Amino acid sequence: WDVVATNPDSSTSTLAAAFTVITALWSETFDGTVNGWTITPTTGSNTWTKVTTQAHTTPYAYFAPAPATASVTNLDSPPVLIPGTATNLQFSFWHWYNLESSKDYGKLQFTLNAGTTWNDIGSAGSTFASNGYNSTVKVGNKFIPVWYGNSNGFVQSIVTLSGAGFPGATLQWRWISTSNNKTASTGWWVDTCVLSGGGGAVQQAPVISSVHTSSIESVVDA
Repeated sequence: WDVVATNPDSSTSTLAAAFTVITALWSETFDGTVNGWTITPTTGSNTWTKVTTQAHTTPYAYFAPAPATASVTNLDSPPVLIPGTATNLQFSFWHWYNLESSKDYGKLQFTLNAGTTWNDIGSAGSTFASNGYNSTVKVGNKFIPVWYGNSNGFVQSIVTLSGAGFPGATLQWRWISTSNNKTASTGWWVDTCVLSGGGGAVQQAPVISSVHTSSIESVVDA
């Protein structure tokens, strides 16, 4: 959209392409009825639960503690059908992690084939645009990128989905929380998930709810 500024003397100036309206194709704040989310502990009995201890949009968020036992627990989103005409796709979520450095960690993955293949961020046309992984841990003979340490509050991580396989596909996300059997740490909160992009709906012009008043001041050099 272009922005046209009109001065009191009726002169105008146009700022071309000042902003773009991005459509929210899907969102979840966990504050109402939550449908289609699945929780799967794959190692140990640690699990994700809806809590009110911390939230980006109050009152609820999902939380996985990090106990002093070996555990891996998955939080899977419901399947989301992406419109075939979707463009400029991005996925964002807010999270607060306080996880023992190098020992406990969190990861994000996605699937486009109902869980047959889970992809890491950085593959299949996905990249972090903001607040990606902050370190790596050694798993077997490989170092993998993860989140650990303390984010000191909620931060928004944004993933750009530029691969050709996303428009028209059915997308699911998986948050993986892992802890070791040494020292307990606080855990990981996840909240306010949004899939956004253009092309999925008709963009509507913005509505101006109030008009800003201005005045012109003359400056005269002495």
